[in-house]
Amino acid sequence: MDSFGKILKKLRMGRGLTLRQLAGAVDSNYAYLSQLEADLAKPGEELVKRIATYFGENEERLMFLARGIPA
Repeated sequence: MDSFGKILKKLRMGRGLTLRQLAGAVDSNYAYLSQLEADLAKPGEELVKRIATYFGENEERLMFLARGIPA
């Protein structure tokens, strides 16, 4: 099962974005996004919503993954 961090990294890399570019696009900090990708932090609900919207992903699926619940 993929974690939120792994999914986030796949989405970012799939678009050819740097962490800094993604941070600007979703109004976050690149260092924090790096922690999320490494599964060292859990994102807040608002950030998950912004990420889902930016990538056109299912918000509920990402929210479950962010909470460690298999989607």
